[in-house]
Amino acid sequence: MSLNFIEGRLFAGRYRVVRCIATGAMGAVYEVVHIETERRRALKVMHPHLAENPEFHARFKLEARVAARIATEHIVEVFDAGIDPETGMPFLVMELLRGEELSKRIRRAGCLSPEEAVAYLRQTAIALDKTHAAGVVHRDLKPANLFLAAVGDNDEFRIKVLDFGIAKLVAETALDSETTAALGTPLYMAPEQFSGGSISKAVDLFALGMIAYTLLVGKAYWLNDMREFSNTLAFAVIAMYGPQEPACARAAADGVELPPAFDAWFAKATAHDPEARFPTASAAVEALAEIFDIAPAPAKSSRLSVVEMPLPRAHQTPLPRAYQARASSVPAAAQSSSTGVETRVAATSPRSWSTVAIAA
Repeated sequence: MSLNFIEGRLFAGRYRVVRCIATGAMGAVYEVVHIETERRRALKVMHPHLAENPEFHARFKLEARVAARIATEHIVEVFDAGIDPETGMPFLVMELLRGEELSKRIRRAGCLSPEEAVAYLRQTAIALDKTHAAGVVHRDLKPANLFLAAVGDNDEFRIKVLDFGIAKLVAETALDSETTAALGTPLYMAPEQFSGGSISKAVDLFALGMIAYTLLVGKAYWLNDMREFSNTLAFAVIAMYGPQEPACARAAADGVELPPAFDAWFAKATAHDPEARFPTASAAVEALAEIFDIAPAPAKSSRLSVVEMPLPRAHQTPLPRAYQARASSVPAAAQSSSTGVETRVAATSPRSWSTVAIAA
């Protein structure tokens, strides 16, 4: 059975296919229209050969269960799920988003200002704290799974945490051998993920620390090591013991000057012992904000839901490669708080979205 659904095809009796947004290792994402409400959504279907695998089928269903369990605007909303009676394919119907992955923002801009980085991390922390409170561990947090979703027609964006396909429900252990399966992305995996240790919310908090470094420096902490040790096993042995070189020294080698206090923050965020890490994502981010002299997040502010992101100018050069705490380059709204992507490209605008699919 092919995933090449033609335009106009009716799927599951109620979704008309508009176009294929993208395909990936797990399946494909299509833009569809619900025939009754005429609302545009993102349809995610699994590759037929994977649909026959009970483990992959279970993970696909888990993504819908996780979204239903967590109430936050920072996680992509799932509207429908099931199995198409005609093809037998499992499917999810999610928000159709406009925007880009945070990883693309980093590649385009280089290192981000502390203010912009903290704004994104605060929104991510909201999603993580709610996720953990619901008994869910993401296990694959990284910039590519953080999506800058456009809000309305303004230059405002909301972080959406994506791809719960390998998430763990803490109270359940049926999907895989939870103490032995090494699942995740090596550059952001905690030592216990490499070693087959017990998986808890601490793995997400570790990844959050690694993401913070990536945003501030413009490249992942382990990137050079990963390139040097192309053998995954050799790299895993190094990563199992956690970061060794102080973060500030490593950042300086890449031309980025970080405040000395960042070393202690990063060491705690990425501690080898899961119990030594920050207790919550929000606690970690607010401690980071304090280092850069960024005002605390306002309590229950609706402005925390969105970030006004500065638009890149044509042929924009990266932000300065060395900085200390400084005046904000992100407007005050940044102090404030799914799945396919609809692109928006204006010929006269310097902004250019790439067409992407979320966790295809």
